[in-house]
Amino acid sequence: MIKEELYAQIGRYASCHAEAHISLTQFRADERAARRYTGILESICEGVLSFEFRLHGLSVFSQGTVYVTPDPASREHFLALCEQIRQGSGRFRNHSFSTVPHLTIARQLDERQVDTAFRLLQPRTIETRFCCTGIALRTFDAPKGQYTIVHRIPFGNHQKALMPKQAALW
Repeated sequence: MIKEELYAQIGRYASCHAEAHISLTQFRADERAARRYTGILESICEGVLSFEFRLHGLSVFSQGTVYVTPDPASREHFLALCEQIRQGSGRFRNHSFSTVPHLTIARQLDERQVDTAFRLLQPRTIETRFCCTGIALRTFDAPKGQYTIVHRIPFGNHQKALMPKQAALW
């Protein structure tokens, strides 16, 4: 809904059709390496517990990305998950993980578009929460110009989650 309203105000922008997500990391892999990474992540995720992720507040990165920020507890859960994955396998030990978890609304906006986005969104109380029950692997779909989920990996206790499953980190 927010993305559609922003689209109506400023027109097409990078990520206007992207599905909501919070990125852990990005890597390139051929099919064989992707299967290896998937196996490693499945093994690590068996020991991860689902957690509540709360988002509130609006911010912007210097390159024109408008995003919703997590609360401090959610940020710490996210960073702990990144560290658990990093330590869970030698393959990810030196891998770069996100250090600023966020939910992107729009990216690559110019200064005027950022101002418009804040005028439209700032008066609202942007607050949401979801139970993070797993991660998803995505691949870039060049014809669509978007990432597409190719595999979901549930956390070990995903069946016991008390909150509705509304999203996953990927």
